[in-house]
Amino acid sequence: MIQSATGHTFIENIQNQKMKLASELLIHSTLSVSEISERIGFQSLNNFRKIFFKYFNMTPSEYRRANI
Repeated sequence: MIQSATGHTFIENIQNQKMKLASELLIHSTLSVSEISERIGFQSLNNFRKIFFKYFNMTPSEYRRANI
């Protein structure tokens, strides 16, 4: 039902929300990338970085530098 309504799977919708929150935290907070990763529910910093790069075509640190 979720996929037919949104065009994305449940997991994709969750990841979209996490990446949106991560991008906001990177711009509007002084939390470290590691703290942001933990706060949004990633157990692995490397996994967070890989998924973030998939969404934004840059690392979280590069994203922060480009948007402050």
